[in-house]
This record gives sequence, structure tokens and C-alpha cells, in this order.
Amino acid sequence: MDSPVVFLSSRRGNLAAALRLGSGMPKYFFHFSDGQRQFTDDAGQDLSGIAAARDYATDHVREIKTAMSDTQIHDFSDWSMTVVDDLGRTVFEIGFDLRPPRRKPQTKSQPKLPPKR
Repeated sequence: MDSPVVFLSSRRGNLAAALRLGSGMPKYFFHFSDGQRQFTDDAGQDLSGIAAARDYATDHVREIKTAMSDTQIHDFSDWSMTVVDDLGRTVFEIGFDLRPPRRKPQTKSQPKLPPKR
């Protein structure tokens, strides 16, 4: 008999997270971005934990890069994968270089000084 499925809404709005009651396996969703667009994984994967999710994400990034190698995309510096749990919480994020993505430094705006007289 299949486990019942409960659909939850999440902070992300378009992400419907499914919890399989009694399955004992967490579900992870593997979203990715090219820096401008978001690509959403609506199916997710039931995996044994964070280590398995990291292995799956690494393999998935490699597969995407291999598939894209024929399409003139050579710069993956803005590409990243965000792994989200079944409650919509970000578990981790990796860049397509398989490292944590580089964050652009935030510059603190300097207060404007009055002109010298």
C-alpha cells in the first residue's frame, strides 16, 4: 500500500512539497539557475540524507554541464544548484564548478559628505 501524500505550500510559492508519511526518507528538490533564470525541480528525489543529496546534486550538475557542452555554453560561473528539503528550506547550494557559489561582495554605501566650502 502506498504511503499517503500530504501537499504543503512553501515560502517559494510555486514549490509544492510532498511529504510521504511513514516513508522515513526525506525528499530533496534540486533547483538550478543560470544567474538570470530559475529552473525548478517539481518532482524531487527521496534520498537517505544530506550526504546522499550532495552526491545526487554533484552528479546532476555534471550531467547538466555535459548536456550543455554541445550548445556553446562555456561559462558556467553564474550557474548554481540549490537543494531544498521537503519543507522548502535551503539545505545547501553549489556552483557548477562544484564549489559553494561565489557571492558578489556587497559594498557599503558611504555617507555623502557635504561639499567643502
